[in-house]
Amino acid sequence: MENNTFESTSISDILVNYNTAIKLASEKIKINNWKTNFTIDNIILDIKDFKSTISQNQRKKLRNKIVKVIKKQNLRSINALLNFVSKEILVRGIIYKVQISEKEETIQKLRKDWLFARDLAQQALTAYKAEKGDFYKKRV
Repeated sequence: MENNTFESTSISDILVNYNTAIKLASEKIKINNWKTNFTIDNIILDIKDFKSTISQNQRKKLRNKIVKVIKKQNLRSINALLNFVSKEILVRGIIYKVQISEKEETIQKLRKDWLFARDLAQQALTAYKAEKGDFYKKRV
């Protein structure tokens, strides 16, 4: 039976999968113009980067986060992997994070403003209809 490297918790298999996941994530980051507070060289791991006491549970958590990034590169999965690596593996005091682009921030802010204005318009329409009632029907 063939050993699946996604199910393995050996450090060498985890490193191969991690570096693959980071390359996929960096491509996604470039495509979407997301902002980062790191360079790829800072987060590529080597055997020496692992603490000697990394537990089996931490290896499983790292493996699961790597598999999520490989399967689907989205902001949440990439940030979860980077957060875990920066806190549990590298322990440099820097939390690596990917943030949305300026354009996405602007779009989200404008949508929030539009939804607020729409709610105000709906409230004004409700107040108008309540006040008007059937006033014009009774005049005839």
